[in-house]
Amino acid sequence: MSDLFWVLYRIVFGALFGLLIGSFLNVCIYRLPRHETIVRGHSYCPNCLHKLAGADLIPIFSYLFLRGRCRYCAQPISPRYARIESATGFIFALTVGLWGSGPFTPASDKPDYLAAIPDAPYNMAVVCCVLAAFCALLVWSMILFDEQLPPRALYGFILIPALLRLSLQPGRILLHLAGAAFAIAVWWLLETLRLLPEGDRTRRNHVFSGLALLGLTGGLIALQPIMAAILVASVLALLAKKPERARRLVRMVLPAAVLASAVIWLFL
Repeated sequence: MSDLFWVLYRIVFGALFGLLIGSFLNVCIYRLPRHETIVRGHSYCPNCLHKLAGADLIPIFSYLFLRGRCRYCAQPISPRYARIESATGFIFALTVGLWGSGPFTPASDKPDYLAAIPDAPYNMAVVCCVLAAFCALLVWSMILFDEQLPPRALYGFILIPALLRLSLQPGRILLHLAGAAFAIAVWWLLETLRLLPEGDRTRRNHVFSGLALLGLTGGLIALQPIMAAILVASVLALLAKKPERARRLVRMVLPAAVLASAVIWLFL
């Protein structure tokens, strides 16, 4: 009974904390491409620019209470804000629930030279690295979804947690390097066969960089869904001879594939 209580406690805490982080990620997704600060200033309605009160910013619940409309101008609020909060809460709850105790915990394959570190703080350190990288990847994918360009500093927030995790789990280094190499190889193949849609080279380079870092973060197996999704989207759009649709399809699969990969790497 005690073990079940702590599992449920971790899941609920992870979900609530994830909802709050998801709300902050919405701010990052909106402001970073516009070169606005994310550490100062009040949140505001993108339609009427009215500053939002604290009651307007409760993740998910404010959206439901206001029935999807701004309190001040009554214009519709995009449901994607609540979806991002929900997705982040789900990943946080699942990660903390699975990796807090049991067979999937990072401590189950802790290296000998870190044996002096207790399991609980070791698990927490790995969880923080993985969740930090996931958050940065989600922001990256949504900025590209909006046809904007992510700031270069964002890639540091993916790379640093990924490297810290590998320093804590050195036995996974080859698997994760293989994931990055696989992303590079598939991207080169798509370019060579002209399966990628014609478009802005800078934006395509951003997609390439993010995918390589996703491979480094999640490893080879977790990367397979996202690369398969991009390959299928490119082929279908090119068969339809609609290059603009091809760009849109590749852009649309990125956030969903990042979420799918995040779920998969929790079990590896």
